[in-house]
Amino acid sequence: MDFAAATPNARNTASPLRDCSGDAAPFIAATTPADNATGVPLDSNVTITFSEPVNVTGTWFAITCPDGNHPATVSGGPTTFTLDPTTDFPATSTCGVVVAGGQVSDQDTIDPPNTVVGNPSWRFITASPPPPTVAIHTIQGSSHTSPFAGVPVTTTGVVTAKRTNSFYMQDPNPDADPSTSEGLLVFTSSAPTVNVGDSVSVSGLVTEFRPRGTSSANLTTTEITGPVISVISTGNPLPAATVLGIGGRTLPTAVIDDDSFAAFDPANDGIDFFETVEGTRVQVDNPVVVGPRNSNGEVWTLADDGAGASVRTNRGGIVIRDLGPEPHGDYASGDFNPERIQLDDAAGMPTPNVHVGDHFTGPRSAWSTSTSATMRCT
Repeated sequence: MDFAAATPNARNTASPLRDCSGDAAPFIAATTPADNATGVPLDSNVTITFSEPVNVTGTWFAITCPDGNHPATVSGGPTTFTLDPTTDFPATSTCGVVVAGGQVSDQDTIDPPNTVVGNPSWRFITASPPPPTVAIHTIQGSSHTSPFAGVPVTTTGVVTAKRTNSFYMQDPNPDADPSTSEGLLVFTSSAPTVNVGDSVSVSGLVTEFRPRGTSSANLTTTEITGPVISVISTGNPLPAATVLGIGGRTLPTAVIDDDSFAAFDPANDGIDFFETVEGTRVQVDNPVVVGPRNSNGEVWTLADDGAGASVRTNRGGIVIRDLGPEPHGDYASGDFNPERIQLDDAAGMPTPNVHVGDHFTGPRSAWSTSTSATMRCT
């Protein structure tokens, strides 16, 4: 028998390795969500990455949750596939994914084996349901404290001002009820990353914060704590400021509080009136100074050059009056001038060094920070 010599095919350590033991079956190398993942968003996709390029046929996967099967649209391949469920997952539920191994085969020609072994599966737990969406004026309510205090909510608005550890937001679409504020403080605990003019969605816990603690007589500020913040859009116009005084909201001129908070009466009680603009942008036209600037940068003023205010002093101040019927001088029923508006420099713009009787020209824009007549200048 004659033999023919073939052309030599030399190999060395640089040559590709040849697996003499046969093919390895494809397997799932990674998934998203991972096995036993928690807090999975309800609108998540599922991704499956195989160890090598594969072909899939027929009904090769199933996604199931307590509410039943979740069919999905498949994209990608041949190594990583994305499954986009046609409906969201139910909240706070354990869902599972099963791959039918016999329907997934590798694309190489080194066989057998060429299909995924068994029916691999994994599970994950979905996130809790999102807090209900509540408008800012509903969160604030017609009261000094929120009816949602201690309740997680989601709300939307436009960022109107920033502080070192918080920011103010306001609903650009107010309701028709002047007794409910359209503004809200969001406590971020560190420098906020949003910008003035951002339209934001904020989820968090409604909290009534009382400066200096619960033993203090200070009024509370309604705020959102532990916020999760999403920016919807940027560069939005700020909501219109509420004018305090002529051409806008009429301020009470005699009573600060005459019922120990038993009734919410913003038309007559100054302390209730200023609750209705808590956290909102306000405008004071032509303020006149009735008290000198103090060491904290605070200046007491009256709107509209003092038009409609109570009794003024010769120098331009305003008189605290004893209205009785208690003994003269006890002032239990006194007029403590709720129409006074305090300008503060907390927004970073210093208030000027002014004296009683000095006048500002034109409007002063600010935002109300609390249930007193304190306005932060902008």
